[in-house]
Amino acid sequence: MDRFQALVILAVVFLSTIGSAASQPLDSELNARLVGKPLYLRGFWSADRLDFDGTGKLLNKSPVGPITLSGVDVKSVALQGNSLIIHGNRVTLVATEDGKQGLERKMISSTTQIWPSFRHGDKSNFHASEEVQITVQKDSRETFDTALANIFADGLEQLATSVPPYWKCYAANYFVPPAISEDAEKKVNQCVNVMANGSDEDEDAQHAYSVGGSVLPPTATVYTSPKYSGIAGELMVSGSVVVHMRIGIDGIPVGLQVVRAIGAGLDEEALYAASQDRFKPATRDGIAVPVNINIAFRFALHQ
Repeated sequence: MDRFQALVILAVVFLSTIGSAASQPLDSELNARLVGKPLYLRGFWSADRLDFDGTGKLLNKSPVGPITLSGVDVKSVALQGNSLIIHGNRVTLVATEDGKQGLERKMISSTTQIWPSFRHGDKSNFHASEEVQITVQKDSRETFDTALANIFADGLEQLATSVPPYWKCYAANYFVPPAISEDAEKKVNQCVNVMANGSDEDEDAQHAYSVGGSVLPPTATVYTSPKYSGIAGELMVSGSVVVHMRIGIDGIPVGLQVVRAIGAGLDEEALYAASQDRFKPATRDGIAVPVNINIAFRFALHQ
């Protein structure tokens, strides 16, 4: 081997060592940022493989699932060329075991189809397995920062900024505060009533009443039973989901909102069932009037 060949070999080894050393801080930073964090998918994507560009835009197709099945527990992070490969397990939000208000994270251990009946939002059947692989490309600055910020919500407070309208009042009172107040459900009810009635400047004709006194309640003419998901049964989730709705003089429920949640995707099933119900409208002094009401949907393990 001549002197020139030896210098070339040394240069290649040197550059390879520098490149490896440079990647180590990035690996360490990404691991610290993602592994073991309370992450949630902002888009509620349910596929077990998700590919994103550098802006966080989903490149492959995925059904959209319930927000309470959007949690991810990242197990490993690896750089592969210009892509970041993330492996993790699905996490669900469910009612606390001690019966306190709010939801807590719980691992999903089943690899079977866990939500064959999901119908709210995306019309295709919802499916999620225990494991999920996420591939992320670098952005124009050669970082993953933009994509990761758009893909993941780090904790419930960040998730609250991405939830659909029917979760807004619940998230504002259960996800955002550092501690859940004793009157959280009362505050949710106040929030949903304000949203249902609009601003104070609305005409009185737009006002929805509360049942009581001279206001007689609506009567259900069509009732839809909510379905019970496999994952909820596996985690032994049961209880009542309370849904707020405004029932107009046409008897059609609108403005649906989650007031009390039990998680594992059951809240969306209750919302879907509520949206299919029909009513003989409430009356005030014999005249049909719009009302704001809450309806509880009971989920039991034997369903």
